[in-house]
Amino acid sequence: MPDFPVFAVKQDNAPQRGMLPVFFFVLFCFAGFFPAFAFGAGFEEDFSTPLATPSGERASSGFGPALRIIYCAESKGELFPCPTCGSNALGGLARRSAKLSALRAEAPNSVHIIGPGEFLPDGAGIIPTAADTENKYPSKQDFSAREVLEAYRLTRPDAVYLSIASAAWFKQAKVSLPASFQAADKSFPVKIIRVGERKLGLVFMPPLESESPSEADRQKFQLEFFPKALSVGRELRSRTDLVIGVSSWGQAVEESFLAQADGVFDVILGGGEGVPFPVVQRKSAHGILWLRADMRGRAINVLDLSKWPSRQAALADPWIEDLNFRAEQIYLGPNIQDDAAVNKILLPGK
Repeated sequence: MPDFPVFAVKQDNAPQRGMLPVFFFVLFCFAGFFPAFAFGAGFEEDFSTPLATPSGERASSGFGPALRIIYCAESKGELFPCPTCGSNALGGLARRSAKLSALRAEAPNSVHIIGPGEFLPDGAGIIPTAADTENKYPSKQDFSAREVLEAYRLTRPDAVYLSIASAAWFKQAKVSLPASFQAADKSFPVKIIRVGERKLGLVFMPPLESESPSEADRQKFQLEFFPKALSVGRELRSRTDLVIGVSSWGQAVEESFLAQADGVFDVILGGGEGVPFPVVQRKSAHGILWLRADMRGRAINVLDLSKWPSRQAALADPWIEDLNFRAEQIYLGPNIQDDAAVNKILLPGK
């Protein structure tokens, strides 16, 4: 069974005339029920989550962004659209690269950040069978580290979160990595990116010891690493105009971090276990915009800021959707034309 994105809405079939009252009743109930269901009883319910944009379409931003943050993560090494999903398959690095070029063309002040869960194939995902006659793609395990890196270079990332496993994979293959690649470890490495006259600061959070830690292990991790993350964030905040944390912690740990991180971090780019969303704001952390990537490379997160936040408390404005920020999760549908240069690497001769 295909693994569909959380926010995708199938729009193929319009309701029949006699069914319209029922359709709108169901739609009303769904709109009220879904957020509580998707985020679980353990999470705060006050959030702002604009709907994802299906199939690569893009809503009007309403303003020219002073900064556009483009975030891609958690593909788990998937380089092609789902091989068993037919004509509605989402994802693929060639589509991603093409969409990234279009997004950058719209907003020159763009920063492309690759988060956790990329590059190294995880051995999971949908395995095509002989019955999948539409499958035209090789397995993600068929590609060398050098080929994967060459294809990713064409997406022109400004900063890359490199997991310990992916870093070891590239090292074993004796691949020289660009300066934009940064292995995430317990030292909390940082990167500063200049955007015009402004400076954007990134903190690469260390990974959890396990992708599915016990509650005791999670508490131990938080006690040890949250204070370190805040210390690094405060120092970086003193010399940059925007501080972003890039995390593979999963939704539960990121949720716990938000209340402590308010006033230190401006944006959290999340990864790991949990649901994807374009943006969330918590009452306990109203100064932080929290984004989480979808899985298997199906979507791109885009965060547009109409202005940079002020570091002077008297001049600081709260984040207000459609006034000073807009967020979207753009799904990579078949209407997006592949980047031919990426396909030349991944599908030579086709």
